[in-house]
Amino acid sequence: MIIATFMLASSTQVAAQNEPTLVARLSTVDEMIDFEIEDIAGLEISLDGKDSAISLSLGTDAKQALAELTRRNLNRKMTFTVCEKEIFHAIINATINSGLIYATSIESNVLSMSKVLSGEISCVEYLR
Repeated sequence: MIIATFMLASSTQVAAQNEPTLVARLSTVDEMIDFEIEDIAGLEISLDGKDSAISLSLGTDAKQALAELTRRNLNRKMTFTVCEKEIFHAIINATINSGLIYATSIESNVLSMSKVLSGEISCVEYLR
């Protein structure tokens, strides 16, 4: 098993690339939160073949937005997408105050998600 922590691109580096930084979205039927690279305070991956995982720590404003969205939408479906590609959906059964988003997938998916969420590659490259 490989565990890695990524340093995220600074906002000045991202802006210099001249690409939109919108990389992820959490949504319910009638609400959504769009995340830019700058909203992600930390990113960790665990690589173990089919049992690989990615964990995102949100910055203060994004963390608060997640808590508010989940508080208002208890017992409703929430979908998490990266570059408009659905990663998971779940039923919200509690307010999420931690600001953490965790997903499991196969190793190659986790690696490519980590690259786009850290600003290493663009959504166009991710969706290829």
